[in-house]
Amino acid sequence: MKTLAYCTSSFALGALIAGFLGYILFIHSIQSSNVSEMRTFSQSVSLLTQGNEKNLKAFHCANLETSLSIFEDLQGLFLSSKKLFGTEEQTNKFILEVKEQLSHEGVCKHA
Repeated sequence: MKTLAYCTSSFALGALIAGFLGYILFIHSIQSSNVSEMRTFSQSVSLLTQGNEKNLKAFHCANLETSLSIFEDLQGLFLSSKKLFGTEEQTNKFILEVKEQLSHEGVCKHA
């Protein structure tokens, strides 16, 4: 009976620690994503304030290219989600829209 109590309490403690670490990682990933978005918007506002539209276009095109590259790299990983934008079809449509924006001659090609 003593062994069963040790096993049960050990399992419960392990689950508690794993849950706590998972929570920390979850919160940190949300914070990291939020800071990344704030940086992008802050830079945009700064460039708009300076009246520097050309650099703003280049900045956003570079961010889109980097984000698309990271997204495509992560899509190949085990258990990656294919339904990040609602359904898989909506996600694929959005990715195609981003690729089209990046290939737009008047915006990203000459930015």
